[in-house]
Amino acid sequence: MRWSVSWSLVLPLLACPANAQEVARIDRTVAREPHYATKCPSYCLLLFGPGAKARVWLVLDGDRLYVDRNGNGDLTEPGECFTRAPHDDFFRIPDLKIGDAGRRYSDLRVNWRPRGVTPRGQWDLHVIVRVNDHDQYAVAAANAGRPAKATLLHFDGPLKLHLQVFQSEPREQEHFTRGKEHLLAVSLVTRYPGVGSVQVHSGAGVAAHIHPVVAIVFPGKAPGARPTTVKVRLKHRC
Repeated sequence: MRWSVSWSLVLPLLACPANAQEVARIDRTVAREPHYATKCPSYCLLLFGPGAKARVWLVLDGDRLYVDRNGNGDLTEPGECFTRAPHDDFFRIPDLKIGDAGRRYSDLRVNWRPRGVTPRGQWDLHVIVRVNDHDQYAVAAANAGRPAKATLLHFDGPLKLHLQVFQSEPREQEHFTRGKEHLLAVSLVTRYPGVGSVQVHSGAGVAAHIHPVVAIVFPGKAPGARPTTVKVRLKHRC
């Protein structure tokens, strides 16, 4: 979810892998794998929950997607191999049998296809998961040919505000340019070193009356002059 013009929002600090060293220690062992039809399956590991304790393997094998729905690391069990319906870009998995009684992960949708504009062997991965009553999504590069190098995506993890600044082109930058018109966008994301960015999708997970307020501090017009602070309420969601 993104607001395009921030608010005081207190987000809980939840336990999760917080640095590259901790992410590197995540167990990336697949307990059992099927006999793949292709010689080059691609791997992605989904992490779930505040502490990233529940883990689901995705393995793309040509036109088939293997999903470790119960998180036990065994991809050979019945009901864990999926194909796309005709004319559908997504593999669709109705539910995941992981997590505790207070969390429900369902309606997993995975679109995993070769990129058309990058070197051969690259893949675009788009994953959407229903977390209780709202969606979270991620778009990432995922072309790892073995589990140890698999892309990591953390759903239902700790959320924080992510600020983006754009000019006329949809390209992120980290600063304002004097005399130029900009688009200021704020997203709710799970992002930390070693994992791909996961965002809250649409407005379903945040109350409609919440509007972020961004405070932008501009330097003084002359040396030694006091800075100017402008507060902008973000009302438009996209």
